[in-house]
Amino acid sequence: MEAGLDAGGDSVTPYSKFVDRSKLASNWKARPASPSTVTNVAVLPLGQTKKNIKTFLRERLFAPNHDIRSVLFKSLAKRIPHNTSMFSEQMYKDFIQECYPKVTTYKDAPLPSFVLEDEDLPSYLLNDQGKLELRKILVCINHHFSHIVYCPILPPIVAILLHYDDSPSQVFAHVCHILFCNARHMHYIDQNKADTEASARVVKELVRRFAPTSHKTLVNFTTNPDDIYSQWLRVIFHGLPFAYLVILFDMYLIEGYKALFRAAIAVLKFYKKVGLSNPSDILSAVFGFVQSIDTKVSTNLLFRKAYSIKLPTTKELRKLHQKQLSVLRQLPIADTSRRSSQERTPWRYIFFVRNVNSDIVDETLFSKLYCWLPERISILRPTLLFSTNKDGYSLEAFFRASDERTPSILLIKTTEGSVLGAYLTADWTERKTDPNAYFGTGETFLFTLSPEYKKYNWVGLRSGESSISNLQSSNGRNSLCSSVASGMKSLPPDAARSSRGITLPPIRHDGASPSLASVTKDSRESSVVLPPLVISPVSQESIPSFSSSTINESSSRAKIMQKTSNEKMAKTSSDLFMFADSRGIVVGGGNGYGLFIDSSFLNCTTEPCDTFENKPLVKGGSFQCSHVELFGFTD
Repeated sequence: MEAGLDAGGDSVTPYSKFVDRSKLASNWKARPASPSTVTNVAVLPLGQTKKNIKTFLRERLFAPNHDIRSVLFKSLAKRIPHNTSMFSEQMYKDFIQECYPKVTTYKDAPLPSFVLEDEDLPSYLLNDQGKLELRKILVCINHHFSHIVYCPILPPIVAILLHYDDSPSQVFAHVCHILFCNARHMHYIDQNKADTEASARVVKELVRRFAPTSHKTLVNFTTNPDDIYSQWLRVIFHGLPFAYLVILFDMYLIEGYKALFRAAIAVLKFYKKVGLSNPSDILSAVFGFVQSIDTKVSTNLLFRKAYSIKLPTTKELRKLHQKQLSVLRQLPIADTSRRSSQERTPWRYIFFVRNVNSDIVDETLFSKLYCWLPERISILRPTLLFSTNKDGYSLEAFFRASDERTPSILLIKTTEGSVLGAYLTADWTERKTDPNAYFGTGETFLFTLSPEYKKYNWVGLRSGESSISNLQSSNGRNSLCSSVASGMKSLPPDAARSSRGITLPPIRHDGASPSLASVTKDSRESSVVLPPLVISPVSQESIPSFSSSTINESSSRAKIMQKTSNEKMAKTSSDLFMFADSRGIVVGGGNGYGLFIDSSFLNCTTEPCDTFENKPLVKGGSFQCSHVELFGFTD
């Protein structure tokens, strides 16, 4: 039988040689498209905007047997921005030639470590050769990219692509486009248990917001709806009929997880409407409904419903995922892979930091620092953005070099030889959005490299889950500051929690607002520490000017601020990551400043702060900078 023909001689040209023709439904034979149409689709992703591509595909909902599918997935995958230095097709060819020259059946091929059982490998319409190629690609990924320790979506992605591509090495390359996507804010894939669970929490939050009755239905039938949300990827990729999956995958290659979020919400909406019974096992009931959804809900109806759901922007969804990830980092996460996450040792990162251009750290210290970075960042190379040795001791030069570069690493070497710094997760241009607001995310951390090797993570959220409604309704960051002197622009008080994209409740006082002078030590110490997103009922207070004229030798605290009866700090927040204005930069706030650098880049202070619960990064708390460097990341 020739490739591209079934037993009856009918054309099935969209499918690859890895598809079992006997599994094709009778109405899944070829639907030929004109050569010009196929050619136009092949170049469409390269020549059109993302919006135009989405509109084109949403209007047509191409069936799995349409000729266009012979080129569509390939074209969409090639369009994904990615780190080209991380992989090549030749990597796959060399690996297979070396490790699998005689493996001829899929049963002889091992499972990758991030796959638990055979049942986690969906075969869909693949023949035995296709099942073998599926395992080979996954094992090759496992071999080359050991940072992938838990990834339930990866086997379905590889399997779907194999249906329309005769070249396993090209499928490997297209999967790597997804794995190493470097488009800002795009979320295509989770590569560890924590990220996967954070995505499940995002689904839960979105369902509560956009399908509240469906969420209540789940709550009514189970005491722990999280058990259902944690299986959302399995329900979609192991439950939906193949014809539905192929259409969904079109949008996934364009929008990433946002497309999957829509599908999950739409499925639960229809389950509430047409599939509801009185199940003893709600998870099995939902999964069974999805498996037979083609008997109740057409592809057109399901995807029209999904596309009508107006989710937050990709950037806001990414931020919500980071918030949920920060919550999870405070909880124990079970290891469900057959191997635990590989210990992150410095030698793993020597390749990335080789020939690092730094006057502060060598390759050894930088590779140690890389062990602390998020996995998705630790596969990128550091690039020097700013150095006081080259750019001078100027805050303006620092901002010019660092604006619109995120994330970044701030490195400082003191005149005493200590090495310390911070991992920064926000663009410094955000200081312009609201001059009186903190910004950044919970991935921000402080560290010391010498003489002590220590990392100080964010203490985390203590109030549970973020509110998606708050995330959507905010147009900016709230300013909760007041001036204490005419003509003096004060930094934001530590009593105020401010975060871009989150709407905070108004400040409330017991009676009339007292003057700053009337705020006593007793009233500050008795202030109630409320959960995040709620402001403690204390008076509005201000932090004094950080001008270098305040520097003296009397105490470390006096070196950055003059503490008067009118200018006090209140311990009310652990969510203050980054702040900057013309007088300096702050990393970490709340009852102190984790790290403060003044505009001259010479006079600095480090204190315990609520955000990181750190001890001073240097002995005594105050220091002078010998060198300051800022590193960004590049492919």
